[in-house]
Amino acid sequence: MNAARDTIESRLGRLEFTMLVSMIMALVALAIDMMLPAFGDMRSHFDLAADSNAMAPIVTFFLFGLAIGQPIWGPLSDALGRKRVLYAGLAVYIASSIGAAFAPSLEALFLFRLLGGIGAAGPRVVAHGIVRDAYEGQTMAKVMSYIMAVFIVVPVVAPTLGSLILALTTWQLIFWSIAIFGIGVGLWSMRLPGTLPRDRRLPLNAGPLMEATRAVLRNRFTMGLTFAQTAVFGFFASYLASSQLIID
Repeated sequence: MNAARDTIESRLGRLEFTMLVSMIMALVALAIDMMLPAFGDMRSHFDLAADSNAMAPIVTFFLFGLAIGQPIWGPLSDALGRKRVLYAGLAVYIASSIGAAFAPSLEALFLFRLLGGIGAAGPRVVAHGIVRDAYEGQTMAKVMSYIMAVFIVVPVVAPTLGSLILALTTWQLIFWSIAIFGIGVGLWSMRLPGTLPRDRRLPLNAGPLMEATRAVLRNRFTMGLTFAQTAVFGFFASYLASSQLIID
């Protein structure tokens, strides 16, 4: 049993650790699914036609940010430690959610969503890194399966929460709720110990990063799975961005 695992299980316990990492990963799902019911209200706010699909980039810009952020936050978390990157990503995520609530135009809203995706990428990368630091082999697979079992509930519940908020107030409060959730996750994360000691950190060096990237790109099996997952997720993202119009 390594030191990170010892500290986590003595300070939090396996159950609390599982719940916390699940909520860290849920930041992405909440930021996407919670605001889907608000597309109609946002169309009215920005003077768009009722059947306009101009709101779809709210989802796609967030996903673009998520894709951009992960290769940035990943090396940073290996070099600086997990918690610094977790808090930095959360700060961007929270600030962009508040900015989206005050967005004066559709273009500004898209920009804040892009920044929100970049911010959300940090906690997402860190969540996987923390589990990998503390566990390995079958134990890591078991912990990740528990985390995913909790996480998968969020995309189911989030649209209902968004609809409930809309029934009581305006769409802007959905973004405030996302920001508040991020603050709550940040406060809860203060209980997490550092899981990557200094002697295991990797300095920011372009050479090893490029070599690791080339190794991944040369692996046909890995690239095949990557392309397959990209295709599946592309179809899913397209549906998600237009789901409100399709369902209505």
